[in-house]
Amino acid sequence: MNILNLFKVSLKAVANNKMRSFLSMLGIIIGVAAVIIMMAIGQGSKESIRAELSTMGTNLLTIRPGADMRGGVRQDPSAMQTLKVADYERILREKKFVTEELSDAAIEELTQMLRDNHKLKGEAQDDFTIRSQAEMMETMSSTMDTVTLILVVAAAFSLLVAGIGIMNIMLVSVTERTKEIGLRMAVGATGPVISLQFLIESVLISVTGGLLGIFVGCGASAFLPSFGMPSSVPAWSIYVSFLVCVFIGVLFGYIPAQKAANMDPIEAIRHE
Repeated sequence: MNILNLFKVSLKAVANNKMRSFLSMLGIIIGVAAVIIMMAIGQGSKESIRAELSTMGTNLLTIRPGADMRGGVRQDPSAMQTLKVADYERILREKKFVTEELSDAAIEELTQMLRDNHKLKGEAQDDFTIRSQAEMMETMSSTMDTVTLILVVAAAFSLLVAGIGIMNIMLVSVTERTKEIGLRMAVGATGPVISLQFLIESVLISVTGGLLGIFVGCGASAFLPSFGMPSSVPAWSIYVSFLVCVFIGVLFGYIPAQKAANMDPIEAIRHE
């Protein structure tokens, strides 16, 4: 039997049990939709924060008294009054108000100037902190990426549960169709053909659920701004979700497919 015929048989088997197939898909739909929504919120929040920081000026430099951390312990505010009027006046006289492209060079010059003013020699630690707007944006993006990853991993566990659900449903299906499997083997269907048919059924359920989940996830993400939540769906999250669904279909359909392929035709025909 060629692949096209196997696909038709598998599609008919899935269509004949609409409610069971839908319940099998439901976990995939929820899992994929959740992953896409989490990614949309994370990406949208990151873009929103970057836009807000950009409005403050991408060439902004911030100078604060004291180092951020010393020996792993944050300094007491009273010990951090290291910037003085003399520093301010000298900065105003070298006119270090450079473009975004020159931020790194400006930080180096300002660092050396303040170290000279504060008489810091050799390996002595800076008693001030200089941060560029670009550095702040990178830090914020990194933080948002971490938060998004945690949310996506949490949502992805529902896909694992959905895959187990598909496997259980397919095992039930194999048991219910034992006699059918025996008859097909009796007229010449080989074990690999039977196995491939059930794998195709599993992938059909998983991929269809994934496509519906993508539709639900993208649709829900489009409405998030109406509730005051930033949203931007990365295109790659859709492609990855689809590939994950194919993988789940193959992974969790393998055991039921092998069970069907290893049946004894005579025993299967006698099954009631």
